[in-house]
Amino acid sequence: MQQNKVKESNSALLPPGNSNTKTILFAGLLVGSLDILTAFVDYYIQSGKGPAGVLKFVASGVFGASAFSGGAIMIFWGLLFHYIIAFCFTIFFIWVYPRFSFLRKNIIITAVVYGLFVWLVMNRVVVPLS
Repeated sequence: MQQNKVKESNSALLPPGNSNTKTILFAGLLVGSLDILTAFVDYYIQSGKGPAGVLKFVASGVFGASAFSGGAIMIFWGLLFHYIIAFCFTIFFIWVYPRFSFLRKNIIITAVVYGLFVWLVMNRVVVPLS
Protein backbone atom coordinates (compact mmCIF):
# COMPACT_ATOMS: atom_id res chain seq x y z
CA MET A 1 0.00 0.00 0.00
CA GLN A 2 2.74 2.48 0.97
CA GLN A 3 4.65 1.71 -2.22
CA ASN A 4 1.59 2.58 -4.32
CA LYS A 5 1.27 5.93 -2.54
CA VAL A 6 4.90 6.73 -3.31
CA LYS A 7 4.44 5.70 -6.93
CA GLU A 8 1.28 7.83 -7.25
CA SER A 9 2.86 10.88 -5.62
CA ASN A 10 5.96 10.62 -7.81
CA SER A 11 3.97 10.22 -11.02
CA ALA A 12 2.35 13.63 -10.48
CA LEU A 13 5.81 15.21 -10.76
CA LEU A 14 6.77 13.46 -13.99
CA PRO A 15 5.64 14.13 -17.53
CA PRO A 16 2.75 12.05 -18.96
CA GLY A 17 3.71 8.75 -20.59
CA ASN A 18 6.51 8.29 -18.08
CA SER A 19 9.42 6.28 -19.43
CA ASN A 20 12.97 6.27 -18.14
CA THR A 21 14.09 8.47 -21.03
CA LYS A 22 11.40 11.06 -20.36
CA THR A 23 12.05 10.88 -16.63
CA ILE A 24 15.78 11.39 -17.13
CA LEU A 25 15.21 14.26 -19.56
CA PHE A 26 12.68 16.00 -17.30
CA ALA A 27 14.61 15.46 -14.06
CA GLY A 28 18.02 16.29 -15.58
CA LEU A 29 16.75 19.56 -17.02
CA LEU A 30 14.96 20.44 -13.80
CA VAL A 31 17.90 19.59 -11.54
CA GLY A 32 20.45 21.24 -13.83
CA SER A 33 18.39 24.40 -14.19
CA LEU A 34 17.62 24.79 -10.48
CA ASP A 35 21.23 24.08 -9.56
CA ILE A 36 22.74 26.57 -12.01
CA LEU A 37 20.16 29.20 -11.03
CA THR A 38 21.16 28.74 -7.39
CA ALA A 39 24.84 29.04 -8.31
CA PHE A 40 24.15 32.25 -10.27
CA VAL A 41 22.25 33.83 -7.37
CA ASP A 42 24.87 32.77 -4.81
CA TYR A 43 27.70 34.09 -7.00
CA TYR A 44 25.87 37.39 -7.53
CA ILE A 45 25.24 37.82 -3.79
CA GLN A 46 28.90 37.10 -2.98
CA SER A 47 30.57 39.04 -5.79
CA GLY A 48 27.99 41.32 -7.40
CA LYS A 49 28.97 39.82 -10.78
CA GLY A 50 26.91 38.09 -13.45
CA PRO A 51 26.64 34.40 -14.27
CA ALA A 52 29.52 34.25 -16.77
CA GLY A 53 32.04 33.69 -13.96
CA VAL A 54 30.17 30.63 -12.73
CA LEU A 55 30.07 29.05 -16.18
CA LYS A 56 33.71 29.86 -16.86
CA PHE A 57 34.60 28.24 -13.54
CA VAL A 58 32.80 25.07 -14.64
CA ALA A 59 34.62 25.18 -17.99
CA SER A 60 37.93 25.63 -16.19
CA GLY A 61 37.60 22.07 -14.92
CA VAL A 62 38.46 20.95 -18.46
CA PHE A 63 40.21 23.96 -20.00
CA GLY A 64 42.14 25.19 -16.97
CA ALA A 65 42.85 28.84 -16.25
CA SER A 66 42.44 29.77 -19.92
CA ALA A 67 38.67 29.35 -19.48
CA PHE A 68 38.54 32.55 -17.41
CA SER A 69 39.96 34.63 -20.26
CA GLY A 70 37.77 32.92 -22.85
CA GLY A 71 34.63 34.53 -24.14
CA ALA A 72 31.23 33.19 -25.05
CA ILE A 73 32.60 29.81 -26.09
CA MET A 74 33.79 29.12 -22.53
CA ILE A 75 30.38 30.15 -21.19
CA PHE A 76 28.80 27.67 -23.61
CA TRP A 77 31.22 24.89 -22.58
CA GLY A 78 30.58 25.60 -18.90
CA LEU A 79 26.83 25.33 -19.38
CA LEU A 80 27.22 22.15 -21.42
CA PHE A 81 29.49 20.54 -18.83
CA HIS A 82 27.12 21.58 -16.05
CA TYR A 83 24.16 19.86 -17.71
CA ILE A 84 26.24 16.77 -18.54
CA ILE A 85 27.10 16.45 -14.85
CA ALA A 86 23.46 17.01 -13.84
CA PHE A 87 22.31 14.34 -16.28
CA CYS A 88 24.96 11.88 -15.04
CA PHE A 89 23.74 12.24 -11.45
CA THR A 90 20.14 11.93 -12.66
CA ILE A 91 20.88 8.77 -14.64
CA PHE A 92 22.71 7.29 -11.66
CA PHE A 93 19.74 7.97 -9.37
CA ILE A 94 17.23 6.54 -11.87
CA TRP A 95 19.42 3.44 -12.07
CA VAL A 96 19.86 3.07 -8.27
CA TYR A 97 16.32 3.93 -7.11
CA PRO A 98 14.49 0.75 -8.22
CA ARG A 99 17.30 -1.50 -6.98
CA PHE A 100 17.08 -0.50 -3.31
CA SER A 101 13.61 -0.71 -1.77
CA PHE A 102 14.62 1.32 1.30
CA LEU A 103 14.92 4.40 -0.94
CA ARG A 104 11.15 4.29 -1.49
CA LYS A 105 10.27 4.27 2.21
CA ASN A 106 10.69 8.04 2.66
CA ILE A 107 11.23 10.09 -0.48
CA ILE A 108 12.08 13.26 1.48
CA ILE A 109 14.93 11.57 3.35
CA THR A 110 16.05 9.92 0.10
CA ALA A 111 16.14 13.32 -1.63
CA VAL A 112 18.12 14.95 1.18
CA VAL A 113 20.61 12.08 1.43
CA TYR A 114 21.09 11.96 -2.35
CA GLY A 115 21.56 15.73 -2.41
CA LEU A 116 24.26 15.40 0.25
CA PHE A 117 25.85 12.57 -1.76
CA VAL A 118 25.97 14.74 -4.89
CA TRP A 119 27.38 17.67 -2.90
CA LEU A 120 30.11 15.48 -1.40
CA VAL A 121 31.09 13.97 -4.74
CA MET A 122 31.22 17.37 -6.43
CA ASN A 123 33.01 19.26 -3.63
CA ARG A 124 35.34 16.54 -2.38
CA VAL A 125 36.14 14.69 -5.63
CA VAL A 126 35.23 16.49 -8.86
CA VAL A 127 36.18 20.09 -8.01
CA PRO A 128 39.51 19.18 -6.34
CA LEU A 129 40.49 16.96 -9.29
CA SER A 130 39.71 19.72 -11.75
